[in-house]
Amino acid sequence: ENLLPGFSPTGGILSAHNTAIPAETPETFAAQVEWAANFLNVVDKLPYAALAYAFVEFFILRPGIDLYKEDVEEEPSDVLAETIVTTGVRMGAFCLVAISTLGIFG
Repeated sequence: ENLLPGFSPTGGILSAHNTAIPAETPETFAAQVEWAANFLNVVDKLPYAALAYAFVEFFILRPGIDLYKEDVEEEPSDVLAETIVTTGVRMGAFCLVAISTLGIFG
């Protein structure tokens, strides 16, 4: 083993590192570049999805914002249920907008 003078191998719980890494071939490099290019194409479309969701959120999903302290104190379970339903609808709308945006621009 290649150890420095005066050092001995440690007995850890993990096995020793394997230094036999296969050589890089042009085919594996091309596959990595292709994967990175496809990933960047998807990431490039995310601002469109965010903008589309912002429009949907503002014009369509905007609920009546009339939550008052009295409502929370009097009927906390109703407020919690309304919050969960609103969040679920918004997350579903976001998923639909994101998938359609990626489908249209992807």
